Amino acid sequence: MFWQFTKEDILQKEGHVLFHRIRFCGTPSPITLAGDIHGQFEDLVMIFDAIGDYVDRGRNSLEVICLIFIYSLLYPERFFILRGNHEEEGVNLRYGLMRECRKRMSEIVFDALNDTFNCISLAAVVNDEVFCCHGGIGPHLNRLKDIEKIECPIIPCGDNLANDLLWADPSPYEKSTGFKINWYRRTSWVWGKD
Repeated sequence: MFWQFTKEDILQKEGHVLFHRIRFCGTPSPITLAGDIHGQFEDLVMIFDAIGDYVDRGRNSLEVICLIFIYSLLYPERFFILRGNHEEEGVNLRYGLMRECRKRMSEIVFDALNDTFNCISLAAVVNDEVFCCHGGIGPHLNRLKDIEKIECPIIPCGDNLANDLLWADPSPYEKSTGFKINWYRRTSWVWGKD
């Protein structure tokens, strides 16, 4: 059972599993999708499939991410995780994971978590019909096969597909078309209805 794992075992095993998993996964339905857990352990216990943002803001980021990694290790054919923009070192450094690691563990755990985050898949397709990612699409995505070409470990930064999958947003303007710079986030793109 999961209590047999130490935190080092979890990070090492999950990092290895995720590194060798494809960047883009397919999954059949039925499936439950959820995201923006942000360290709320009680919420995670109610829903186990999530689309990123597992850490920061809440008090229990370490419990949340360890439970997610344990389920991913125990049920690799039934439990899928996708990376969110808070599973990026620059973000979780600023929004609380580093602080929680320093207080409760060590900076070594923070570094190991981020090394593991860099191996989490960025997108999935459910039943060959529903595209899932934490952020959205951008001009770098021409076909779904482009996601499989992203090399691991994934360090999303600047103007690239990995960054878009984590940070892009739909345009807030109803008549907007095409891709425009995402000024609100100061990274990636917003996309219009076309």
